[in-house]
Parts: sequence; C-alpha cells; structure tokens
Amino acid sequence: MDYAKKDIVSMLNCVKKRYGALKRPIRGYFWVLEISENDHVHYHLVVAIDRMNVTKIPDELKFEELWGQRTGVEFIKKSVRGYLSRYLSKSDARIIGMRGYGVSQKLK
Repeated sequence: MDYAKKDIVSMLNCVKKRYGALKRPIRGYFWVLEISENDHVHYHLVVAIDRMNVTKIPDELKFEELWGQRTGVEFIKKSVRGYLSRYLSKSDARIIGMRGYGVSQKLK
C-alpha cells in the first residue's frame, strides 16, 4: 500500500474542503515527501489559489487545527520551482512503497 498517498490524500481532502468553504477553490497542488534526519516523514505542499492582496496569511487558511499536527504555512515569494526543487533534489533514502511526490491533474 502507498501510505504516502493515503496520508497526503487525507490532507488534501481536508484542505480542499476548508478552502472551498472559504470560497477559495484550489486551482492545483504539488506535494513532496521528505524524510528528516530523525526519520520523521513529512510533506511540503504547494497549493495554488487565486492571488490574494494581503501581507500575511489569514488564520483561516492555516492548517494546524484542521490537520491536528504542527504545520507551517507561508507564501512563496520567489520561485515555486526553486522551493520544490530543494526537496526533490535531496538525497533522502526513500521508503519502499511510498511515493516521493505528486501533482494535481490541473498542473500537469
């Protein structure tokens, strides 16, 4: 079973539901799995929504209470490609049976 897909699909479903309720539909997404030095599996998720004219992320767009675990949400100020390539290019040992990244059909 692809456990990475199961976890990220659960997260994406929560995010899609929340953003949809806020009238901020997700236009696409890309995620990367990362394994930290202490073998903690976590994800980097980029979500594309319509541009917002704000200087900080509104609390209702943050995920911690939605996901029940620590999360970090930030605007990518420069390059999405650069942000994600840092994690895609790391030489982490991958866990057998886990996908390392995924992209929505809208962004392919």
